[in-house]
Amino acid sequence: MTKTRYHLINGEIQAENKLPDLAADWLKEAGSSLSINWRASGTRIPFYSKQYYKLYQFLTALGICSEIIPSASRLETKLIQLIQKNRFFKGVDLKIIVRLLISDNSKKLLNYLVIPSEHSEENFQLNKKGLMMGIIPGGYHPGRELLPYLEPHHPIRQKWLSQASENSFDTICLLSPEGKLIETPNSNIFLLRASKIYTPDLAVGVTPNAIREEILSISEYLAFQAVQTSALEPAHLKQADEVFLADDYNGIRWVLGFENKRYYKKHCQQIIAKINSDWQATD
Repeated sequence: MTKTRYHLINGEIQAENKLPDLAADWLKEAGSSLSINWRASGTRIPFYSKQYYKLYQFLTALGICSEIIPSASRLETKLIQLIQKNRFFKGVDLKIIVRLLISDNSKKLLNYLVIPSEHSEENFQLNKKGLMMGIIPGGYHPGRELLPYLEPHHPIRQKWLSQASENSFDTICLLSPEGKLIETPNSNIFLLRASKIYTPDLAVGVTPNAIREEILSISEYLAFQAVQTSALEPAHLKQADEVFLADDYNGIRWVLGFENKRYYKKHCQQIIAKINSDWQATD
């Protein structure tokens, strides 16, 4: 007997088989929808308040009336109920799809859909195979929140993926027009060298991932000095001992190489272990 799965649509939990294929339909509407992915372990969502705040800021920046955005406590309660309804007790993926509508009186409205699925891992896991990272011609950061550019059919995302594949890169580092390091298409970038963790400053337009803030906050605990700077350049990648990427869904992924430079992953393992410990300690 097939197990019934449940989704959350506009605050109401409904059986999957009673819903049309909203996810695919919504995401076809370029410019009016976006999707993000959150992780959960049991009913614990890592650094939920920070992730919610990031989503809230993005929606209000799009002109969505704050009164129609579900509150942090209400959304968290509904997500926990959704996980429990689906009887997921270990790793959980939460795909959140937001659709923006314009009413007849030109008022912006919000629809949202949450699709849960089981994840093979309960916590963040460091990638076994390191990533090869490169820089592509014209790979410039747009200088603002990247989220809309990461939708599957967005032409800029397609260009990045195509050029990365042509050059056998697993990912690319986006630059400012001045040639400074910003981030990869879905992650913040960190460079480790001589007991310091360097990362581009928020002022240059990096995505304010919750895990970025967590890494900066635990750096002293791990005997590192965190340095946020707008002066990182590709040459600094060749001077680093370790390079890793971080985002709220994948956690930390270590980079094996950039051009002919190869990196270690010793401290990446320590950092992800601390993050997982903090994740499990959150309520």
